[in-house]
Amino acid sequence: MEPAALRDPLQAQRVALCRHTSDDLAYFLEWYADRELARLTRHDQTPLSRSQIVTYFQTIIMPSSARGHCFGIQATDSTPPRLIGTCSLTDLAHETGTLRILIGPHECWGKGYGTEAVRLLVAYGFEHLKLREIVLGVFDFNERAIRSYERVGFRHASTIRLNMPLGLPPAQEYLMTITPTSFQHPKNERSN
Repeated sequence: MEPAALRDPLQAQRVALCRHTSDDLAYFLEWYADRELARLTRHDQTPLSRSQIVTYFQTIIMPSSARGHCFGIQATDSTPPRLIGTCSLTDLAHETGTLRILIGPHECWGKGYGTEAVRLLVAYGFEHLKLREIVLGVFDFNERAIRSYERVGFRHASTIRLNMPLGLPPAQEYLMTITPTSFQHPKNERSN
């Protein structure tokens, strides 16, 4: 049986999570080639090549989206709604999953879209996938993302010191976790 989230989008006040389509590749080609996004999300701190992005999109994103584990993030407060990111629950095992999210356009950063998307995805993971814990990793210098995750209910669980590429300053990755009891789900947001 197809998960409910794939029949109808998951919706909040300003974002909707929808199944990815092949047209979304154009956005991925832009986002995953962006140096600042690579600095905030990738351990090697380098953007992906075009062939790496295409392979990632075709072999990971599209199949995960079809299974109801990966979603496009649409900003519904623009006319027409536009794709601004992607989020997923990966490494699903033993009632635990790993949350991943990327908001692509820089002008959409710090506007609350990511927080709404994370809330929807966490609610989906707990309610539809029956997860008991969701974890994520975030660089210690990505303070905006850390504040967003904390607003949803994620808590710092541990810290990993990273061996960064030569010439880059040292960094740490915070591992954060959320359970159904720590989840902060506002009443004005809904999931289908």
